Amino acid sequence: LFCNHTTGSECCSTMAPPLKIYARGPNGLAVMEGDPAPGLDLTMLNAGAAVGAMYFTEAGDAYAAIDEQGVTVYDSSNDKPTCTIPLPRVTAAAFSPKGSFLVIFQRPTADAKGEKNLTIFDSKSGAVVLQLFQKTFTKDTWPSLQWSGDEASMARLVSNEVHFYSSADFAAGIVARLRCTGVKGLSMAPAGDDPKFAVFVPELKGAPGSVRIHSLSQLKESNEPQALARRSFFKCTDVSFKWNSPGTAVLVFASSDVDKSNQSYYGETNLHFLKADGSHEGNVPLSKEGPIHDVQWAPNGEVFVAVYGFMPAKGTVFSDKCRPIYELGSGPWNTISWSPMSRFFSIGGFGNLPGDIEFFDRKADGKCKPMGKAKHHCVVSMEWSPCGRRVLLATTAPRLRVDNNLKVLNYHGETLLERPCEVLFEAVWKPTAAGVYEDRPQTPQQGGGAGGGGGQ
Repeated sequence: LFCNHTTGSECCSTMAPPLKIYARGPNGLAVMEGDPAPGLDLTMLNAGAAVGAMYFTEAGDAYAAIDEQGVTVYDSSNDKPTCTIPLPRVTAAAFSPKGSFLVIFQRPTADAKGEKNLTIFDSKSGAVVLQLFQKTFTKDTWPSLQWSGDEASMARLVSNEVHFYSSADFAAGIVARLRCTGVKGLSMAPAGDDPKFAVFVPELKGAPGSVRIHSLSQLKESNEPQALARRSFFKCTDVSFKWNSPGTAVLVFASSDVDKSNQSYYGETNLHFLKADGSHEGNVPLSKEGPIHDVQWAPNGEVFVAVYGFMPAKGTVFSDKCRPIYELGSGPWNTISWSPMSRFFSIGGFGNLPGDIEFFDRKADGKCKPMGKAKHHCVVSMEWSPCGRRVLLATTAPRLRVDNNLKVLNYHGETLLERPCEVLFEAVWKPTAAGVYEDRPQTPQQGGGAGGGGGQ
């Protein structure tokens, strides 16, 4: 299946797969295929079969759909089922990094006593490879099983320990463990020859909370090894980890329910930075007081963007050594989204903000050139296309019960397609593997230049 775009299309200049948008609503799953244009519309895939959630592999070659009967895995090239797993009470699913395994969580029954409701399946055959028990589920901590980038190792957080399994032989059981009293959070690095992982221990009895980084090889010698890197801090009840793609650095977004300075009703947030080898750890140097709204690494892991401070928020680009390298100015922003090639990115203000979006082109010298602006009210999600030339906006339920729609913009902020929906739960691009689409600069516009409005 090859690109059906017109010759010289802005979306792609070489033979490449067509873009696909998947839309999930109360009546089933629909798909839109091709370079978005006013005449393009959604086609139903399974009319009448409500899909509660859907999950893609990282390469986008398959996806899993949850319904009342269980989970079905589909080949995304033709949207045909390849594997059906009949299970009751399915709450969530997740693929391993290479898509070899599918993890499924089932809501426990009221009288459940240790029933194994967290299951790893072979994603091709549907065969069970490991069953575990998990008492509770939260979206913030899903997926509860963490994998190394090569899928060779899988980690699970339990009370006071982290357990490790070998994907080549799940029947062997736990092959290594980290003993860590009070551990509450776990995150595996996405890459690296010796897989690294970070753990979080919250504050307890006046002692500060901490994040520690270990490597899997350390556990061969001891189940309580010395940390490769460590950062301690107060004012923190929860953290979320954001690794860069090479696995050499991690951002720790720390939050507490209460802001003791009384500056924010929503609690307090802090942003910490650690190099996996222990060469640097500290606070990210933010130059404006106030909450941290969003922070996102570029997909290549070379830089990250943070949006922070009381409104109007400030945007700053940082290097992978945590040094500020470019100031983006200020605006009503709380969301960042990168194109897959790490060339373009957008910053928007959604939720209770008016919907301003700005598009930037990150140049080789580190400077970020504005490409365009747009304003779209009531947006819930913003995502760049796999080709890096389009941006998908969606207004969805249950966040908003009226005016549900999906829109596609170009990187100048011009609307290429708008599709109203009576009820829309989700709209996403089909992902693709790295290298499928060419990394290209902005297309020169009519009349010269590569910026401003009126482009393709």
